[in-house]
Amino acid sequence: GRGGPRGGGGGGAPAPAARAPPTPVAMLAPVGIRIVYGAEFASATTTTRILVLAAIPQAVDYLLIHVLLGFRSARSVLAVQVPVALATVLGLAFALRLGELPAVAAVSGATYTASAAALYVACSRLLTRAGRPGAPPSADAARIPGPRRPAEATPALPAPDQEIRSAQERLPLQERQ
Repeated sequence: GRGGPRGGGGGGAPAPAARAPPTPVAMLAPVGIRIVYGAEFASATTTTRILVLAAIPQAVDYLLIHVLLGFRSARSVLAVQVPVALATVLGLAFALRLGELPAVAAVSGATYTASAAALYVACSRLLTRAGRPGAPPSADAARIPGPRRPAEATPALPAPDQEIRSAQERLPLQERQ
């Protein structure tokens, strides 16, 4: 099938629940900025909208990072995050030279989107390798650990008062008094 890390059928659009909070905030930004900060900050409306909408790919980005880290695939995360960090620095340097705040905000939105897309591909590859029937287990293939068996359970620690009593019993009689 076309399953991805979300377990659904492949498409790249965020789930409606991920879009729900930022969309009304972005629509109400002009009114909210005027009420909270005053009319002199109304020019920040476009930048605010861009940053609020950039929260969608940022949330997906963080979620996919944690999926990969959960499968002990830190190399995949680094392989995406290092180039994205470099692109962010270069993009911000360019946007700052333009002197426009919306351009700076757009760099954040673009890099979060690129990172989320690359992490999605990494998760899809990882889960595809793990799901192949008869595939030999490898160090980089995803493996979902099963529940612990009772024999693997962490041994119970002795109660503190038991440890104190047994230590006192080992002391000579005159030291115990």
